[in-house]
Amino acid sequence: MKALDFIQIFASNVRRMDFRLSSAQVILAIIAGYRRHSTITETTRLHPNTVTNILQDLIAQGYVERFGGDPAFLYKVGII
Repeated sequence: MKALDFIQIFASNVRRMDFRLSSAQVILAIIAGYRRHSTITETTRLHPNTVTNILQDLIAQGYVERFGGDPAFLYKVGII
């Protein structure tokens, strides 16, 4: 699959699932291996409160799972 094909499919799926672009950024960061709030914030360049709100929404919808908590929570995509 060509990179352009992947991007088009991903964009189509983002629209189909009614995600905001910032939610898609957070999911991609988690898939890429950034599992902590701080690294997701650094990678996406979103405001920490925005990342917190997005993570809470994605957890409530079942797309992301939270685990750990000592000293920080880790996140993983729950649909893969």
